[in-house]
Amino acid sequence: MTGAPVAADGWWYFGLRLPEWEKTRIVRIRPEAGLDDVETVVDPGDFVRDGNIFSWKMVGSKVLAGIADGTEFGPWVIVDPETRRTVGGGRFGRGRAGNAAYDKPDGDRPGRLYHVVHADEPVITSARVMLRENPLADTPARDVPVELAPPRWGSDTFIPEMSVQKDGKNRWLVVSETSGTGQQHRAAVYDLTTDPRRPTRVAFVDTTSAGSKSLKIHNGWAYFLTTENGRQPYGAFVRAPLHKLGDPSSRQTLATGDKARGIHLRAFAVHDDGRISLTNTRHGRDSLVLHGLRETDHGPRLTRIREFTSPGTPFASIAAASELTDSQTKSRQLVIAWNDIGGQRLTAYPNAASTAHELRLTKDLRARGPEPVPTVTRDIPFRFGSKPHQTGVVRLTTPAKTRTTGQEPTVVMRDAYPFYGYIQTGRAPNHHMVDDAVHAAGGATAVVYHDHPRQGGNGVAELPHLLIGAGEALAERGAAKPGRMFLMGGSSQAGPAAEALRLRSDLFHGAALRSAFLRFDAQGLARGIGFCNAGANSFGPELSAASAYGHMRDHGIVRHPGARRPVLLMSFGMQDTRTYPQEQTFPYARVAARAGADVRLMEFPGGHFMQWAGAHDGAEAFATQLAQVEAVQGGFAGPLPPRHLATAIAVTAGRGMATPLAPPTHPSTSTLPTLATPTGARDNRSPAHTRTKALERA
Repeated sequence: MTGAPVAADGWWYFGLRLPEWEKTRIVRIRPEAGLDDVETVVDPGDFVRDGNIFSWKMVGSKVLAGIADGTEFGPWVIVDPETRRTVGGGRFGRGRAGNAAYDKPDGDRPGRLYHVVHADEPVITSARVMLRENPLADTPARDVPVELAPPRWGSDTFIPEMSVQKDGKNRWLVVSETSGTGQQHRAAVYDLTTDPRRPTRVAFVDTTSAGSKSLKIHNGWAYFLTTENGRQPYGAFVRAPLHKLGDPSSRQTLATGDKARGIHLRAFAVHDDGRISLTNTRHGRDSLVLHGLRETDHGPRLTRIREFTSPGTPFASIAAASELTDSQTKSRQLVIAWNDIGGQRLTAYPNAASTAHELRLTKDLRARGPEPVPTVTRDIPFRFGSKPHQTGVVRLTTPAKTRTTGQEPTVVMRDAYPFYGYIQTGRAPNHHMVDDAVHAAGGATAVVYHDHPRQGGNGVAELPHLLIGAGEALAERGAAKPGRMFLMGGSSQAGPAAEALRLRSDLFHGAALRSAFLRFDAQGLARGIGFCNAGANSFGPELSAASAYGHMRDHGIVRHPGARRPVLLMSFGMQDTRTYPQEQTFPYARVAARAGADVRLMEFPGGHFMQWAGAHDGAEAFATQLAQVEAVQGGFAGPLPPRHLATAIAVTAGRGMATPLAPPTHPSTSTLPTLATPTGARDNRSPAHTRTKALERA
């Protein structure tokens, strides 16, 4: 299940994937009904071959869905829930990741749909906002471009969020823009009572994200989260008069994170009645605090009404929360979706004083799924340097019953640790699938949390040592055996994982790295390394401090007595549209092979893992690599057991083995040898000519 439900016409709509369904669907259900009463509204395969739903929202009583066509991109469709057929003339546009906003019709004013299209797909650039009037009509108006202010970061500007907000007689189009990794962003407000094709920008604010990039307008005030460019590293919830939004002196701080307790502010909501909810997070454990707002002579004050915590394990994170209104009784209830060990929980609170009521739907989902292996979870604090901020926690989850195989279980350290500038989120919806698979196979999982992820000048440079400190803590406590730990890292977290393996191959047997791994354009190489498309200011003052590529090239693998040859499982995709050039994985693969690593390449039918996530919303990609890790380790807890659960690993076992990359015979060799497919494994490569040319360019 994805996120919290959306209420419309007495129904609750949400995304759902059942084991017998090939892809996630948009479904609807009556509020108190169970899984047997679910009705499919949008099956992506009905509109795009092998399509995946990348975003959706309600447009009046209809469902607007963005359906990816094998990449991150794809058309929009508007579907009538009663007929499951498209309205508004069929497919249109080519969007990405949730960039749409609907201005409802009112009197003579037609309904207007604002959506984002991308003109240049080889890389994610050239985003434009388009307007479609009367989108629900049989013959809607043709899409026309909306003239907004020039994008803050030119062609590298992303538009992750758009919304139409009403505040009294005013209607605003709020457009959020980000650059690079998304740490910096701009929120701009446009007046929709002016020309809808050329709305007037009335205010904007540039800030650094504390998690949510949303901006909410209520009673003439604009509310948002910020880190105040590092001055509030745990997050600050602030407001400003709308027309003075860009003036820092006009801001009023309503709440801040708690440094002493290590609590970060991650998300917020301003309810129609003026109440405010804030999502707190500490080491991936979330809670939602509901506040009242009082205006006093000394400024606004928040008064706590109630804190909502996980009804399941204490390690749950909040996937989404929303206040739903019954269209018939007009009654409201707060609904929170929790990502927890063993699956999701959807809880409803009819009022602030009521106890948690878990909806029948998620009870049914957990009952029908494979029974999770009983586990034991504990947090182990550690220090990874001499500076006050260099502390962290590693969360270890092990099967309650250890296999008697005579071999220590493998600890898979998967990537929930943050890179500099980001708070640490909790469990994603797919994580329990992957974790359950590891535990069922006898292995353990570990998640690493930095106590102060926004502290320190060179945050990225610290991350390899954060991982090493976590591994050392596990070994010192007897919770893991050196050499039986395996790192997993993707995107910007791949570099720290690779560097930790280079430094401590005695501690870590290997690392599974998902693309996009490195940026190897001229700018990135000049600085030693670039993470994704990050600018020089995205990770602190010295981007070159995290030179995983340069360190491997210049210094090789640090040798340790008795350590096995380190294994690097590296993924890539020749259709990557998130990072460029497409061969970004190969330069590092080449230098690692020269340094003596056992490098194995794995190609996915796409590029960045956000593109080849597939039907499992990421679990398929993660599990494919876990299957390789399991094979490298010879089983997570000794000999491979028979497949007895339909886990994520079993689901993806048929994709094929990784292609081994033999080391060059001489360090000066400038090209990689021809890749060989292991005997009995399926050749899942793209055409040989494409692959050969890519390796030659590397």
